Amino acid sequence: MWIAVAVVSVLIAAGAVLLVKKARRAPSKCRVCGVVDVPQPGALCQQCRREAAEAARRAATERVDHERAQLEELRQQKAREEEDARLRDQEQARQREEEAARQREHEASGREGEARRREEEARQSRQAGVTAQEEVFDPYAILGVSRDASQQEIRAAYDQAKLKYDLDHVAHLGPELQEHFKAKALAMDRAYQMLTG
Repeated sequence: MWIAVAVVSVLIAAGAVLLVKKARRAPSKCRVCGVVDVPQPGALCQQCRREAAEAARRAATERVDHERAQLEELRQQKAREEEDARLRDQEQARQREEEAARQREHEASGREGEARRREEEARQSRQAGVTAQEEVFDPYAILGVSRDASQQEIRAAYDQAKLKYDLDHVAHLGPELQEHFKAKALAMDRAYQMLTG
């Protein structure tokens, strides 16, 4: 029993020492400002808690603003790229149209040059033909009569040739054939005039 009383006494003494130490413990200070007493070690005073919450709100707002600015920059960059692509497409279309216009103009001038060349060749050919015909123009051969044919024979040959080379009979043919028949009719008229005039 003495042992039990001794153990209980020791326990009571230890409890009393613990209570005294706990009561003597220094009060905790705010970990930010270090001025104000706080109930728990490492805690913040009310003013520092407000400032920390405000700093967290500012950081969140800045983060949202930064993300918004990045999105706006991306949107503007995409719009610039789309505008650049549209302008490039317009420029390419304009260049293609100019090239097509130059090509059409070149082809048209080539066709005009070819037509002028053909016309000049035809004119020279006609002039050469007229000159050759004038040099060897034989009214008797044109009308198909002999040199000692009478006026009635010449008139009959003329009437027959006039029917043969009548332009109304060749109106359905191409322009070259019509031109040929016209030249023959003119030569026949000229031959008749030479022989009867």
